Amino acid sequence: MLTSRRNSFLGAILTLLTQTATAVTTVEILADSNYPPYSFVEHRTPVGIYSEIIQEAGKRMKDYHVVIKALPWTQGLKKIRSGQALGIYPPYHRTKQRPYIWPYSFPLGPENFSLICAGDKAVKIVDTAKKWPHDFKDLTLGVSLDFAYPGRQSIEKQKKPVVQESENARATILLLARGKVNCVINDYHSLLHIKQQLKNDHMINNSFRITKVLRLTNEMAFIGYSRNSGKFPYKQDFVEKMDQALYELYSEGITDKIRAKYLGPG
Repeated sequence: MLTSRRNSFLGAILTLLTQTATAVTTVEILADSNYPPYSFVEHRTPVGIYSEIIQEAGKRMKDYHVVIKALPWTQGLKKIRSGQALGIYPPYHRTKQRPYIWPYSFPLGPENFSLICAGDKAVKIVDTAKKWPHDFKDLTLGVSLDFAYPGRQSIEKQKKPVVQESENARATILLLARGKVNCVINDYHSLLHIKQQLKNDHMINNSFRITKVLRLTNEMAFIGYSRNSGKFPYKQDFVEKMDQALYELYSEGITDKIRAKYLGPG
């Protein structure tokens, strides 16, 4: 009887030690819910280029279980600012505009931002305009809320061109299609995906045409971590291990394969 109790006790201790040794920390990373093809939601599941990259990286992190939660961009940023969440993707490197984000991860990938227009007025202006944003002051520009777009500080200071903000890129492109704005600033790949979604949903006409009139800047996307990270004592270790996993995916060509799946080769 004594031997049986002793064996049971030892078994319980061994089980506890094994569980402790193999304990895995669940870490939630926030994602933009409406930024195809990079980060969006299908059937209530986060998908897209960056979501797949981070999911693959998470599989390589034995000490962590990475969970992705998709939210509207502005809601996600509020959680990062307040320290309610550890990380979010895909911000660009904006230490002055977003001092509450630090550090930034190994890059998730490049994006190309362009001025994209529709309508006769925009075409006439861009035919002679050369310098951004000075020569485009007579346009009405559509952008997403909390979007750190090129030339933002100058435009906000001069109050020109007139800027109309929308909840997300989808709403912004609807403004363009309906003639409420002349141009939008967006990653061109993202705009094409959203435009096709809107056509599939019968929200814009098949005759709607857009023109990429000016390439403004190249940006790198990252996971941005909350500077206010007192709730996450494992932050430094997680950041280092996530960076290592992201670097491995990049160096092994897996990142490029995921991008090609959505954007095509090249």
